[in-house]
Amino acid sequence: MQVHLADIASNSRPMDLCEKWAFRVYTEFFEQGDEEKELGLNISFNCDRATVNMAKGQVGFLDLFIQPSYELLAIPCPELQRKVDDLSFNKNAWKGKIEEYEDLLEEQKNKQFPKLKPLPPFANGKRVPHLQITQ
Repeated sequence: MQVHLADIASNSRPMDLCEKWAFRVYTEFFEQGDEEKELGLNISFNCDRATVNMAKGQVGFLDLFIQPSYELLAIPCPELQRKVDDLSFNKNAWKGKIEEYEDLLEEQKNKQFPKLKPLPPFANGKRVPHLQITQ
């Protein structure tokens, strides 16, 4: 359980870090959904950028998986109670962002998103971004 919680620990970090990691995860989800849509497949849960409210998704993820796991582990490890408190703070912060994310979804409804293609991690001996927009 500790290894699992370490893997998803970004949810118990300060909210600015929590949100940055959520963006990274949802970027991967949305790229997967874009590819599934392009291939004519059903879009996987939480992968449709046109319908998923990231803030709602984070609240649900915290409620269903993260907070109960931390609360359980805090029983034998009381020093984790601080993380449980941080999770509660982050969950409330995400709840406060739900409307903001609904507005963003509404703005994005009719926009086309560029196709992203992977790049090699190094080009000409220099580090490059791992995604490049193609037209």
